[in-house]
Amino acid sequence: MMSRFRLAMFAAGALLALAVGPEVASADTITYTLATTNNANGNPVAAQAVFTLTNVLNAGNFDYTMTIDLKDTLVLANGASLAPNQFLSQLDFNLSVSPIGSVTVNSQSAPNGSINYPASGSTPTFGSITPTWTFPTSGLPSGFTYQLNGILGGTKQMIAPQVAPNGSVFMNGGVDNFNPYIYKDALFTLKFTAASSSVTVNKVAFNFGTTQGEFEGSGTSGPGPVGIPEIDPGSSVSALACLALGLMMFRSRGAVKLAA
Repeated sequence: MMSRFRLAMFAAGALLALAVGPEVASADTITYTLATTNNANGNPVAAQAVFTLTNVLNAGNFDYTMTIDLKDTLVLANGASLAPNQFLSQLDFNLSVSPIGSVTVNSQSAPNGSINYPASGSTPTFGSITPTWTFPTSGLPSGFTYQLNGILGGTKQMIAPQVAPNGSVFMNGGVDNFNPYIYKDALFTLKFTAASSSVTVNKVAFNFGTTQGEFEGSGTSGPGPVGIPEIDPGSSVSALACLALGLMMFRSRGAVKLAA
């Protein structure tokens, strides 16, 4: 007959498997948007940055992976006039806590490839590109701690607005001088460690143009951060294995009644 003690031990084993399994990660997403506005030259600009932060507990601290989907959200009509000061070239942001050690850029990519603008108004051409934005730690605008920059160093590498399908644009001031451009958006993955399990991005500014700080627009945060639990399947497997073992023990003793 299975005693209450044996059944309690079986249940405790299942709970222990859940407790000692791989850590449960969590993810938060927050979006900052700059609605279409005119820059200092009177030309429209617009942008968006979607931050997703995932953490995993490690030796008492939390290892974070932060992805940033940085987008130039301006959509140009067919035949629109386009100037270099309309291209997204810099992102400044702050974190809600100070990380332990440094923040590093782990990867960069351009999901929509690159775009080249000809010297005269005609259809742009598309290709592939690997972003090489820098992550400077000094010379940042007042009030900001972190920056992704596409114009420091040698080659300027800015994010271009979206062009109407098969549309042509008319250059205004040497847009073709800075080919190729990242088309529509760039993805960045950053890594850091923090003592807190809750880290958000609490200040963002977008910069446009071919020189640092040429035109800055402050981002407005949207809904978030929103918690998205990401349960590591390893912990579930451990618990299921323990449950299966307990059931085997139970079945081997036949159908019984609990002791009173």
